[in-house]
Amino acid sequence: MARRKNAWKKTALMAGGFILAVLVVLGVVMGVGAWRDRASYVDPASLTTTVSIDGQNRDVAPYAVCEIGAPADTCDGTVFTTDLNSGDSVKVTVPEEVGNHDWSLLAIYDDPAKNDEYYFRSTDPRDVEIPVKKDTATLMMVEISSMQVQRTDGEESPVIVTWSIADEEA
Repeated sequence: MARRKNAWKKTALMAGGFILAVLVVLGVVMGVGAWRDRASYVDPASLTTTVSIDGQNRDVAPYAVCEIGAPADTCDGTVFTTDLNSGDSVKVTVPEEVGNHDWSLLAIYDDPAKNDEYYFRSTDPRDVEIPVKKDTATLMMVEISSMQVQRTDGEESPVIVTWSIADEEA
């Protein structure tokens, strides 16, 4: 009888130890996952795109950060203006948070027939060179768009982030 009690105690102690070990490992895994999730989040409104014209780099803040389905008039911001035509080309470099998934670039010329739209994937380079002149057309504006995740009060929602760079003469 005493042996049976000791065996029962041993089994209960081992089961309790196993359950405790599983709970500790689970807690550590969930804690590390939550910490990494918080640490890796970047607010889409703080992402900047770099525009290089004639060797000079300029950081451009987003023109708009819009929730999908939001009215367009609630998303407007300030268009970044610069002299797009001071060099032969404009180099646009998107941040890693944009380049690690799909994004698009629209180059608008003063001749609409010359406009170009490019789509990029995470495997593509994060920088693009755009010619200032295309035959007789002159570059007027560059727009970059990317879908991001925005967190507000713990809630996540998809947003479209747009950077607009316009020629100051446009």
